[in-house]
Amino acid sequence: MRDNKKIVMLTFSLIGIFFLVFLIFPLLTIFYQAFVSNSTINLTNFKNLISNSVIRTSFIDSLMISFQTSLLATLIGFVFAYCVNFTTVFKGCKSLIGTLIILPMLVPTIVYGFAIIYSFGKQGIITRLVGFQLFDIYSTQGLILGFLIYTVPIAYLLFNNAMSYIDHQYFIVSDIMGDSKLRRFWVTIISPLITTIAISIVQTFFLTFTDFGIPASLAGSKNLMATTLYNQMIGSVPDFANGSILALMMLFPALFSALLLFRLKRFEIRYDKRRTFLLTRNRPRDAFIFLLTASYLLITVATFCSFIIVPFVTNYPYNLTWTFEHISSVLSNSDLIATYLNTIEMSILTSILGIILAYTCALLVKRSILNPMLCRVIEGLSQLTIAIPGMVLGLAFIFAFSKTSLHYTLAILVIVNLIHFFATPFNLANQALEKMSDHYEQTASLLGDSYIRLLVRVIIPNSKQTLVEMFSYLFTNAMVTISAIIFLVGAHTATMTTKIKELQHFNKFDDIFILALLLLLTNLTVKYVIYLVFTKEKKSFKQVLKVDKLSTLQVKKGA
Repeated sequence: MRDNKKIVMLTFSLIGIFFLVFLIFPLLTIFYQAFVSNSTINLTNFKNLISNSVIRTSFIDSLMISFQTSLLATLIGFVFAYCVNFTTVFKGCKSLIGTLIILPMLVPTIVYGFAIIYSFGKQGIITRLVGFQLFDIYSTQGLILGFLIYTVPIAYLLFNNAMSYIDHQYFIVSDIMGDSKLRRFWVTIISPLITTIAISIVQTFFLTFTDFGIPASLAGSKNLMATTLYNQMIGSVPDFANGSILALMMLFPALFSALLLFRLKRFEIRYDKRRTFLLTRNRPRDAFIFLLTASYLLITVATFCSFIIVPFVTNYPYNLTWTFEHISSVLSNSDLIATYLNTIEMSILTSILGIILAYTCALLVKRSILNPMLCRVIEGLSQLTIAIPGMVLGLAFIFAFSKTSLHYTLAILVIVNLIHFFATPFNLANQALEKMSDHYEQTASLLGDSYIRLLVRVIIPNSKQTLVEMFSYLFTNAMVTISAIIFLVGAHTATMTTKIKELQHFNKFDDIFILALLLLLTNLTVKYVIYLVFTKEKKSFKQVLKVDKLSTLQVKKGA
């Protein structure tokens, strides 16, 4: 691309048209629906909706619950990461902690609510074990528990990544300076992670505020912004004006969170060198930290035990006889199987096309002669996709494409996923291409190779691990997404998550849990295959190193 300016500009133009049609134009339709009436700007609907006490209450409740969840999720995520990185807890336990905490990310959030109902409800599994109901599942406590299961893995991944870069040399310096244990903890752990703490609070707040799945199953009489928007748009007569205004009410806090997140990442501390030493054993501290992590994991695992128990009994909680009838019923249901295959098809297409889109954009930004201003345009689009909640994006697609041939097709589901999940694979590709040598293009030019040949023979093979990570991210998220596609599915394009929402209306919770298990097993299988690919790559790389070492020794002996 550095050789051919025409190819660069053509590629940028095609990508620009794609984002203009499927991101900018749909967003503009929301503003049009909200403020334009009879070809004139009209704020009447906006004023009426803002003055509605139910809407104000749902907005305030969403903000308060999101803020409480973000603080708790950040604290719990920090404790988990600290246990994995800075305690002498048995290594096997650390691996188990790291695995169990991220398992909820492999199932849709709407299922969390049903799991909580069947675990902590009046006839729930845990309620029956302890003899009384621990809390009202349809209250703030139930919602916060569901949101914690959703956001704690994100907070943990943020802190685990940040803690892996902390230089242990500072622990020794603090010890030599005679710092107290509290001051040493503040100087060596908290201070380097101040920005990460802020990022975790903002990101978990954003995820909680914009999530639809958990409120859809647990909100009860408490309406949050996501469920209020859904109720406005689902019905015999959808209210487009009020729906668009509610979408803007969701968009502005989310946009502010994303901008703040972008600013905070600039202040992250980076170490030039990272030195690690053996951690000092502190049995009381390690036992206390492990007890905290084990307690939270016990609650999480116990919550999802309903997945394994409920589908395999005749009629929970009235007839607890073990049976496989529910499993065979679901597997023999052609409609559910078609929905599963449809979800697989959508996820694979999203993954393949998403890799092409994100990797091409990263090539333009990092390894082309594209004007820096145009590079910043692509990066700006990436930041914009982070800021848009899935439901808002889905609603924008309705306004923009409801009267086109795209509506209710698989294509529109794939496109909305490409926009919704664009930022993360783009950033992954950016980081991979940035680490490669700048001399590849010069060498290829001297050898007379075309850029396409360089791309196929050098750049893509060196990005193999990143491409696999991009596929894993896109596939997993496409399998479990619901908010961005809830308004866009049709009778023949239903996905597993939207089918789960449909089954909720008929109280078919056995089928819901079986579909959730099927989703979990599918995502675990994909993760395991990717793990095997990585393991094989590492082994082959080690073999290459061994061969290189042997050949070097032979040359030396021959000399």
